[in-house]
Amino acid sequence: MAGYYDLRLVALSYIVATIASYTALDLAGRLTSARGTARRLWLAGGAFSMGLGIWAMHFIGMLAFRLDTVPIEYDVSLVVISLIVVIFASAGALYTMSQPQPRWQHLAIGGPLVGSGIAAMHYIGMAAMEMNATLSYNIGLVILSVAIAVGASIAALWLAFQFRSDTTLNSRGQLLKFASAFIMGFAIVGMHYTGMAAARFMPHGDAPPLASGSMSTLPLALAIVCGTLVILGFTLISSLFDRRFTAQGQALADSAARYQSLLHYHSDAVLEYDLSGNLLDANLAAGRMLRRDVAALRRDGLVPLLTPDGGACFLRHLRGAIDGELQEYDLALTPAPNKQTLLHMRNVPLVIKGQIVGVFAIGTDITDRARALEALQRNKSELQAMVEQQQHLLETIQQLSMPVLPVHDRVLLMPLIGNITGERSQQMMSTLLQNVEQQRAQTVIIDITGVSLIDTLVAGNLIQTVRAVSLLGAETVLVGITPEVAQTLVQLGVDLSQIAIRSNLEAGVAYAIASRARQPASKALGM
Repeated sequence: MAGYYDLRLVALSYIVATIASYTALDLAGRLTSARGTARRLWLAGGAFSMGLGIWAMHFIGMLAFRLDTVPIEYDVSLVVISLIVVIFASAGALYTMSQPQPRWQHLAIGGPLVGSGIAAMHYIGMAAMEMNATLSYNIGLVILSVAIAVGASIAALWLAFQFRSDTTLNSRGQLLKFASAFIMGFAIVGMHYTGMAAARFMPHGDAPPLASGSMSTLPLALAIVCGTLVILGFTLISSLFDRRFTAQGQALADSAARYQSLLHYHSDAVLEYDLSGNLLDANLAAGRMLRRDVAALRRDGLVPLLTPDGGACFLRHLRGAIDGELQEYDLALTPAPNKQTLLHMRNVPLVIKGQIVGVFAIGTDITDRARALEALQRNKSELQAMVEQQQHLLETIQQLSMPVLPVHDRVLLMPLIGNITGERSQQMMSTLLQNVEQQRAQTVIIDITGVSLIDTLVAGNLIQTVRAVSLLGAETVLVGITPEVAQTLVQLGVDLSQIAIRSNLEAGVAYAIASRARQPASKALGM
């Protein structure tokens, strides 16, 4: 006997399947991050919501089915059993999805179990049909429907493993999750309608005709859809809020952990006091500096380790910090016989929501620094000699930074590197003129390849140096002018007419040697 479908209900069944699939993917992430009681609650609630969504899809699909002239009713007890079966199957799916280290075994075992549960739910629901017809099945299509259920379950578990992390909540991850939900919904619907296609109905001879006033199944289907969507929507909203609260709680926990790490592992001694001056906490560095167990330090406090004057000083600055003023001072302690520790203290008010609730006393061990200062004072004369020696070394380095090198007979080279200040340009002129006079140079090459900046003062000193060299009877060759320096010289209006200019050091040396070669020839022709 042939049947037909209400396509409106078929479409509704696919929508419910897709929403249930998305809910399952979202619940996988919640179960993975939840722990303890929260995990068990999410597993129970998620299994109910997911199972209800899958069951609603199948039941709506069955309501969409019609048989000509044969009314269909349902055994409520079997319908409830089918719902319970799919809830347990959903619990198995969610449990498998939430494993901390997913392996292929989870898919190989969980997929068939979950798929078998969904198939069992379907065929129990089919058995709940009460009608004046005999129901039989095409075994081939039954096997195919079970295979689809198992394959869809394996695919669902694999997709859940991909989307269970909250790190997939970017736009691309959400699009992939939606696409996966549509595919999973199609697979679930495909299993159901394949199973329906496997059914064969043989009406009884005395089957009464379908009454024209029979109640339509559409209102019942809509009621099931609305109820299911409300529950699935509530589950998704709960998951969203739980994710946000979990993220906020994790952020607070991380902040507290960072605070504790900073407090206990800081290299300075940190002591926390309340407004009554009671020591609340102390870090590891405080126990190490004061040679006290942290628990004993918290019990006895800092004052017993101080002299009477030191204790009064500490309490005075503690009260100042409680009044809201930052306090800085040095404090001498005697944590052990013949052992003195000098701390530089900073008392910082602890402010929460605009109110001072305590004080952090932070101490830096400056014992070694103080001893070093005393040693420096005792060796002042030696230190002064070292300073003078360093000054002499600095002058030598400055002289070496502007060397004058002989490159040929009576040809000198002065390479310049770095920024030339006014003081350095004066030193350059003095050094160069001394070498010109001492070596009776006739050509001086100034290489400014390594100079990145020339200002008006330096340019003026350079021209004065050229003129002074000329007065001593030598010619100046300027090489290595960069485009930036050339632009600066033009903008400053520097007159370079008295200077021979070559592009690089090699050209400058060649020019100087050629000039030296021409001078004897000129003198010979003059004779």
